[in-house]
Amino acid sequence: MNKIIFSIIALFAVASVSILARKLPSTFAHRGCWLGTEVPENSVAAVEMAKRFGYKVIECDVHYTKDSVMVLMHDYMDMRRCIRRKSDYSKLDKPLNVADITYEELKRDYVLPSDNPALRTPVPTFEELMLACKKNGIMPLLHSDVVE
Repeated sequence: MNKIIFSIIALFAVASVSILARKLPSTFAHRGCWLGTEVPENSVAAVEMAKRFGYKVIECDVHYTKDSVMVLMHDYMDMRRCIRRKSDYSKLDKPLNVADITYEELKRDYVLPSDNPALRTPVPTFEELMLACKKNGIMPLLHSDVVE
């Protein structure tokens, strides 16, 4: 069911982007408007930063956890760069695939990396992304590699 909803939303996003393309030039904030080690990529904070910089569209990566929750994650096959351990903020020492853990495990055990401790938040869900985009007037352009 989630995959059907995602497909419908993705088609809507593609159609919307093609309408925006008629008013070139357009710029897109890649993985949201993340800023080095301060604002994490694919985060709600990156959506808010995109608004502050005047972006109208962000590109973000969406993947499924083991229990089929859609989350924002770029390197879904090897999340060592995308997340840190919540308990001690340490880097992952071995590859971890988002499809191999549940959303509850992801939320409980890991945070997004940031030099700002206040932005070390759990990996956002697709729903959290959509709410942040709506609140900030941002159009999301979704990217996902299908993994079977």
